[in-house]
Amino acid sequence: MPIVGVANEDEAINIINSKEKPLALYIFTKNDKLADKIISKTSSGGAIVNHVILHNALNAPFGGVGPSGMGAYVLSSTQAWLVLTS
Repeated sequence: MPIVGVANEDEAINIINSKEKPLALYIFTKNDKLADKIISKTSSGGAIVNHVILHNALNAPFGGVGPSGMGAYVLSSTQAWLVLTS
């Protein structure tokens, strides 16, 4: 999975919104307002902040939306990590 550097959260949000909706959105930040902004301005099958295993540990439904919906969540080469570089 490629890593894409971005200058700020707005660029990350624009990239996320320009693609098909992701099955999961993992946000890593100490800034609660930043996490809230990204979650509120994007759409994904599920979003989680500062964790990677919790989706599975909760044993909750995890079906995705649109092209990332149930049965459509095979990883593809178009998926990427977005990293704030500033």
